[in-house]
Amino acid sequence: MKPRFLFYLRYIIFLLGIQIIFSILFLSVYQNLAQDVGIWDKFLAVVVGLKLDISLTGYLLGIPTLLLIIGSIFRSGIPKKIIGVYTFLIILCLVMAYIVNLVIYKYWKFPIDKTIFDYVTTPGEMMASLSTFSLVIFSGIIILGVYALYFQIYRKWVIKPLAINQKRSWLASILFLFILPSLILPVRGGFATSPIQTGSVYFHKNAFINHAAVNPVWNLLYTIIEGDKMNTSNSFYTEGEVQVIMDELYKEGENRAQVLNTDSPNIILILLESFSEAVMSDMGGNGNPAPNLKALAGEGIYFNNFYSTGVLTDRAIGAVFGGYPS
Repeated sequence: MKPRFLFYLRYIIFLLGIQIIFSILFLSVYQNLAQDVGIWDKFLAVVVGLKLDISLTGYLLGIPTLLLIIGSIFRSGIPKKIIGVYTFLIILCLVMAYIVNLVIYKYWKFPIDKTIFDYVTTPGEMMASLSTFSLVIFSGIIILGVYALYFQIYRKWVIKPLAINQKRSWLASILFLFILPSLILPVRGGFATSPIQTGSVYFHKNAFINHAAVNPVWNLLYTIIEGDKMNTSNSFYTEGEVQVIMDELYKEGENRAQVLNTDSPNIILILLESFSEAVMSDMGGNGNPAPNLKALAGEGIYFNNFYSTGVLTDRAIGAVFGGYPS
C-alpha cells in the first residue's frame, strides 16, 4: 500500500507543480503589465490561483485513481502502463495549452477559453501575428517541456515507487475507492453552496494580476462545459409561442410616448459589460462613484427594472444590437 500511496502523493505534487511553474512563467513573461504591482501581490496571484489549480488536479486524478483501484485488486502491470500513457497525453495537452495561452494573451488580453475553437477552421487568422521563427521556437519549447516533464521527472521520480510494487493490496483498493468520490471536493472547490468559478480567484484591481491567478486550462474546460449547457437550454418555447411573444413586444399602440425631439436621432450605443448596480446610487449603491453616469441617467430615460438576455457576451451583444427588449 505504501508505494502506491507515495506514488499518488508524488503525482499530485507533480500536477500542481506544472501549473505553478506556468503561473510563475506567465507573470515573468508579462511583468511589464504589472510594473505597479508589488512582489507580494504577484505571489498572492500564484497562491490564490491554487484554488483552480487544485480543482483541475481533482479532474486529472480521476482516471489514475480508478486505475490504482484496479491495480490494487488485480496483479497486473497494465494499469501502470495506462497511467503512463495517460500522463504523457495530459502533459502534452497541459504544455500546449499553457504555451498557447502565453502567446495569445499578448493579443487577447484574457486567458484562453472556448472561443479559441472558433479559429480551428481558420487557423491562419489565429497565427497571422506569429512569424515562422516564432512558431519554430514555441514548438521547440513544447517539445522540450514535454520531454523534461515526462521523461526526466515523471519516469525518474513520480512513477518510481509504483514500479517496484505489483502485489495485490485490498487496503490500498479500499483507500483509493474512498478517495475517488472524494475528488468531487477539490473539483467543485470545497463545501461551498456554489461551485468554484473563474471569478473565484479575482482579488486585485489590476486585471492582469487577476488573469495571472486564473488557470487557463481550467478556464478552457469550464467555458466549454458551461457553453454547452447554454447551447442546449436556450429554447424554451415553440416557434409559434415565440412569434406571439415577439409580436407583443413590438406592438405599436395609439398611446405611444414620444421621447425624441427629432425624427432622425444620432444614436450612440455604449455597452458597459459587467457594470454593477452597486456603483449606481439610485439603485442602492454605496456613495456616488459614477456621478457623470448618474447625471446622464437624470437627463434621459433610466430603466431600473432591466433583465439580462444571457450570461455570455455574444448573446448579450447580439440582443442589444438586435433591439430585443429585456
